[in-house]
Amino acid sequence: MINKVRSGAWLLSLLLLLLLFDGSSAAVMGKIAFSGSVVEMGCWNDTQVLEIQCHRQDTVTRHVIVENMTTPIVEPYAAVETQYLDEDKQLTLLRIVYD
Repeated sequence: MINKVRSGAWLLSLLLLLLLFDGSSAAVMGKIAFSGSVVEMGCWNDTQVLEIQCHRQDTVTRHVIVENMTTPIVEPYAAVETQYLDEDKQLTLLRIVYD
């Protein structure tokens, strides 16, 4: 009788383990704390005319010709920093830093 109880307990434990680990992938759950404001549609460039356009509240707030840009663009909520990647200044890295 004791062997049957032990076998039943072992079988029940095995069944519970199989139900818990049914072959599905485990998911990591967590929370992300966000503070600040939602950033609206970002900026993009048109390679045909070398321009940067940024939208804010359904209007274009910046329209800059990249070729003539000598100082960083400063917005109340973001700044655009430029870094040339080659000596001929044909490749430019634009870094947008949000406050």
